[in-house]
Amino acid sequence: MLKKIVAIRNVGRFRNSASGGNTQFGKITLINGANGYGKSTICAILRSLRTGKPEYILGRAALGAADHPEVQLLTERGPLHFDGTTWSGACPHLAIFDGVFVAETVYVGDVVDVEQRRGLYRVIVGEQGRAFADEESALATQSRAQTGAISAAEKALRTHVPTGMTLDTFIGLPALDDVDALIEMQEDKLRLVSQAATIKERALLKGLAITSLPENLTAIFATTIENIAEDAERTVAAHIAAHQMGEKGTSWLQEGLEYAQTPDCPFCGQSLDGVPLVGAYRAIFGDRYRELLRDVNSARQQINSSFNETSIANLNVIAEQYRNSVEFWSKCGITGLPEFPLELGAIFERVHSALTAMLDRKASAPLEPLELDAASVAAIDDLVHAQEKVRSFNSAVALANEAIKAKKTEVGDGNTTPVKQEITRLKAAKIRHTRAVASLCDERAAAADEKRQIDEKKAEVRERLSLYLREVLEPYQKRINEILDDFNAGFTIGNTEHSFPAGVASSSYEIIINKKAVNLGGASTPEDVPSFRNTLSAGDRSALALAFFIAHVERDASLSQSIIVFDDPFSSQDSFRRLQTVHEILKMGNRCAQVIVLSHDSSFLRQIWDKVAASDRACLGIVDHGELGSKVLEFDIEKACRGRTRTDIDDLVAFYRTRVGQPVDIVRKMRTVLEAHLSTTYLTCFQEAQWLGDMIKEIREVGPSHPAYPLYEDLDLINETAPYHHGEDLLNARADSLDLTELNGLVKKTLRIVNALQA
Repeated sequence: MLKKIVAIRNVGRFRNSASGGNTQFGKITLINGANGYGKSTICAILRSLRTGKPEYILGRAALGAADHPEVQLLTERGPLHFDGTTWSGACPHLAIFDGVFVAETVYVGDVVDVEQRRGLYRVIVGEQGRAFADEESALATQSRAQTGAISAAEKALRTHVPTGMTLDTFIGLPALDDVDALIEMQEDKLRLVSQAATIKERALLKGLAITSLPENLTAIFATTIENIAEDAERTVAAHIAAHQMGEKGTSWLQEGLEYAQTPDCPFCGQSLDGVPLVGAYRAIFGDRYRELLRDVNSARQQINSSFNETSIANLNVIAEQYRNSVEFWSKCGITGLPEFPLELGAIFERVHSALTAMLDRKASAPLEPLELDAASVAAIDDLVHAQEKVRSFNSAVALANEAIKAKKTEVGDGNTTPVKQEITRLKAAKIRHTRAVASLCDERAAAADEKRQIDEKKAEVRERLSLYLREVLEPYQKRINEILDDFNAGFTIGNTEHSFPAGVASSSYEIIINKKAVNLGGASTPEDVPSFRNTLSAGDRSALALAFFIAHVERDASLSQSIIVFDDPFSSQDSFRRLQTVHEILKMGNRCAQVIVLSHDSSFLRQIWDKVAASDRACLGIVDHGELGSKVLEFDIEKACRGRTRTDIDDLVAFYRTRVGQPVDIVRKMRTVLEAHLSTTYLTCFQEAQWLGDMIKEIREVGPSHPAYPLYEDLDLINETAPYHHGEDLLNARADSLDLTELNGLVKKTLRIVNALQA
């Protein structure tokens, strides 16, 4: 229970609230104060005390004050002190109905928006529900933090993800052994596929023809002609030697014999009959001789054709073409290609040289058998070995051509896209498993796993909360409607429900008017659509807010220990609802530890005062002391609300609003109202039944230190209408000539001084 506000320094209008007099609080404490004098500041101080949050006070730090805010309170458990940073103790059992409660939980202006729905949720669920909600909210915050961690890791990872690949695919890429070799292999394949047309058109490798010697070559050298007379041979040989014909003699003679077809010599014309030498010629150069020479010449031509310089040159051309093909196919990945037998040219040259010489010798002496010389034997042996190499070479070429055919099939139609995609995948896999990127993947996985666990726990808490809400909602809604019925409200609420938009719990309900449900709507709801804004009057909204608060407080298990604060609990209410508000406050006072009611309307406070036992009540007033700020003083509520004074105030309000009343009567009532207010508010400053003029004179003589000095200028201005405050001086009578606009301004000042104008 709060016993006293000891001091409020540098908070709002309170420079230093400390003052004399009896300012003790009671079980039911009423505080009268004009709007703007500090009622909301007191509520902010109590809200800070309840929550432990200094910002409620710091946000109201007195502007221009050199010292920090400070608050000293006295409770039944001892003093509490706010030193500008923290409270010395706590007072959690406080519930405050004020503009903050309304704005946070019911409506702002004339709409119910997202923040009010969220605030109402926390009011409805109560302490136990708030524990669930706080746990769910904390888990939601943790989940969002993990989402942020995941997003941060993913943002860093996406800089490494190739275009067209999803992040999950990238993260799931496996580590590969020899990835660089795999990439190189695919890049080689890409080059091949890019050359698909060229590869398909490129010819296969060609083998070599096997060049052989004449089959009867050895027989030709060994062949001679039998049955030729020895004397014929000697005769022809001697003739050739005698005429020095040399190696060509035999062939010259054979050729010449072809022209000796007549009996006469083709050279000298003499008769050849009986010439022994010609007979020897004919004996030797017969058909068999000519056949042998043909065989020798044929073999010579064959060797010359197969092993001459042209053949060797063609062989070199074939070797160069083969080298180019090998180079091309090697770049295409064909391995094991056979080497070209380059030694063939030299062998051909040796074969040609040795055997041509041997055949020339045979041709010059056909009748003599010849044995192959060493050069010919060596050349023939080399050729035989070369033929084996050519056969092996051709077999290897055939195998290589099978690989080349497979390569032609492998490159397909030249579509490089699959190969490029595979290269991209391999390069991505390589990057994925670098130390830095792998660390980012691990961070994302850890954050995702943590978020999953948090979300699972949050779902469990939300389920428990939902079960609890199903138990709470119906009785809470029922109690609100009972209170609305007590206020004679023409509406109820229905379909109260909870949801979690954007992951934050909020509550909503519908207004039921004439059994028709009206959605709350929001700031963007059009004016032509029924909603909270255009279906409830200001008085209805005020009654609804109070009903929410009362229903909320009644459900508090610690209500008997609580301090309940009402700041101007009625607004735009008719007399019945005003009376019902008093009744609800009094009922609350019977159930809680203490009720504190702040209001600018002293007559409303008087209605409460009259229904409370003298031992349980206390009444204070917030008074403006000018530069000294507002102060909390003892306030005589009974004197302030005496019958005539209350009636006069009502008449002044009626004149101010509607110009109803006689101006002269209004002037006289201003004086009586001000006299009652000053003597009631400043109990120790004025004497009983002191007149207004004397009060103003006393304020002027004391100066700025007088508690009522801030009112001096307005009081003096109002007092200038003194000729109308008393009976008429018959010796100096004058006609009434009050300006109604001027009078209305003076009435307004009067009502402000006595706290009779609502903000």
